Amino acid sequence: MKKINLHGHEIFMVKGSYEANGATAISVFSEEDGFLESFGVLTVCIPEVPAPSGNKVIVKTWSENEIFSELIDLGIFKNTGETIPTGYVFAEVWEIADESYLMSDKEFEEYQNRELSLS
Repeated sequence: MKKINLHGHEIFMVKGSYEANGATAISVFSEEDGFLESFGVLTVCIPEVPAPSGNKVIVKTWSENEIFSELIDLGIFKNTGETIPTGYVFAEVWEIADESYLMSDKEFEEYQNRELSLS
């Protein structure tokens, strides 16, 4: 697992999928003082929109998620320029450029179990 320093927070990302349409879901976590904490959710599920093809994800880039735009500058994601209307805002379509920063659901579960066994 590769950790990322994002505005003074050491974070890591977990890749899963949304049940509604199978689109890729990416959750972001931090580890503070030995405790795992949810830092946010990078992606958004728009059930009426088919899952993007390939390594593309639908990203919430407004409000509290504005901090994640730095992930493009770091080369982890590429902005495709595509947008999807959702209510009064537009979600952006990004492409995963470096999978090595993403932990699978299974790897995350193993990581959590390992951390619990150490305590």
